[in-house]
Amino acid sequence: MIPLKIVNFNHMKKNYFKVFRLLGIGCLFFNILSAQNDSSYLDPPQLIKDPESSENYLREHRTASGIPSLAVSRGGRIWAVWYTGITPESAVERCPNNYIVVSTSGDQGKTWKEVLVIDPDGHGPVKARDPEVWIDPDGRLWIFWAQQLWPVRSARSGVWAITSPDPESEDPEWSSPRRLIDGVMMCKPVVLSTGELVLPVSYLHSWEESAKMVFSEDCGLTWKERSAVNVPENVRSHDEHMIVEKKDGSLRMLVRT
Repeated sequence: MIPLKIVNFNHMKKNYFKVFRLLGIGCLFFNILSAQNDSSYLDPPQLIKDPESSENYLREHRTASGIPSLAVSRGGRIWAVWYTGITPESAVERCPNNYIVVSTSGDQGKTWKEVLVIDPDGHGPVKARDPEVWIDPDGRLWIFWAQQLWPVRSARSGVWAITSPDPESEDPEWSSPRRLIDGVMMCKPVVLSTGELVLPVSYLHSWEESAKMVFSEDCGLTWKERSAVNVPENVRSHDEHMIVEKKDGSLRMLVRT
């Protein structure tokens, strides 16, 4: 007789699962290493004027939108920004092809026109997210956004900005895109009684003291980190903090937990 070998299929199944799990972890690790060697997130994005005339930025191609911001000029022109994407995903934060839309209204919001798109690299690995629009004390219009590799989430995010001296114009001239500092800014800047500008920049709970204050003493020409708040780890979330100056000159920070 030929001896029969009894095979334990449950044992084999467990081994296969282990192998597949290791392969999955290996692929993820390889993707992260590849992303870490990619410096394209430091490249200035494209500024596309009149985006509605381009097939790439038509509204019907967008699958989700999120994180809007609004500002009103001294003359009453309204500016709105948000980010959107074209990848078939249910949540816009998971879309790797996100870009920023800038829209304006000169008739108190009755009609709107999309006048600018900020796109890091089209269908490439860099995404734009979390924009803010702001009018500074000198009347300049600022558009801020974060730019990062996907899916890496760390200091590889960077706060970028463009400015315009003419927020009353539907088609203003824009400065060249400029990377200000590492991180993400989810709330508006503030102006202190000292005249300093402050950005609430976060590393999105990636490590301690990630809710940061970034100052400019020269009207936004240069920026540097001055201080940070350490949110307790057991309630740490996405920071998304804002800063308020009280009448006595002390500062209060409100943080998402």
